Amino acid sequence: MIEPLGRTAYDEDHELFRDQVRKFCERHLTPNLDRWEHEGIVDRDFWRTAGEAGLLCPTAPEQYGGLGLDFRYNAIIAEEADSPSSKQYVTTSLPIYQQFCPGCKITVKTITATTNSLLASATSSNILAAPSANYYYTEFEDSLQPTIQGIQQSGRSSMSLSVAGGSVNGLGLLKGNSVVKAVVAVDQAYAGWALTDEILRMMTKSGPVNETFPSRLFTKQNIGSIQVTPAAQASGQWFGNTSFQSAFAKLWGAG
Repeated sequence: MIEPLGRTAYDEDHELFRDQVRKFCERHLTPNLDRWEHEGIVDRDFWRTAGEAGLLCPTAPEQYGGLGLDFRYNAIIAEEADSPSSKQYVTTSLPIYQQFCPGCKITVKTITATTNSLLASATSSNILAAPSANYYYTEFEDSLQPTIQGIQQSGRSSMSLSVAGGSVNGLGLLKGNSVVKAVVAVDQAYAGWALTDEILRMMTKSGPVNETFPSRLFTKQNIGSIQVTPAAQASGQWFGNTSFQSAFAKLWGAG
């Protein structure tokens, strides 16, 4: 859950709405996440129920079926609906940290910032509150730049930063002289072909298959030979084997 402590953007009505959204997610969203992930589709009934609860397009004018609310209600829905999956990324990775770094102390901080400047400030506060910390991890690359700003604001120039969901931006910083020391990237080229495969399977009523997206950890030790360009990322060459393209064509008779 995202706790809006110390934030002044929301009034009492917003917090009542937040409570409504939170309870809706606990009842209708979180219990079904694993099943939807496996099936590759969200139930139609979920969207119908969300609409009946006023959680779809709440800022749309009332004459068009909306509630005519301000944009902050959309922000609340985004915060509450996103938290179960975002938290799951972190909590499921904790045993891996403990396995490979048994002596490390891991502290998880919930992000409540809604702008880059607030995220930078929160990062600086997190670091200053943990004087012995020497590594900072942010889950997604879209928070990378403000996280770097927060490290700079803290004055802890020796802090090392790692990030997941890496692309040209993160790898470029890793290859340069920055605080970024590790980047985990997923083969987006493979992901595009795999998702297309899943769509075709749904259209042809074929059974779903497990898709294991290739991922790779990039550090200073292996980034030197990597071409950090959009073209290299799009080709899949960062991950080596690109035979999935010909396999897709053979399976579906394409090309």
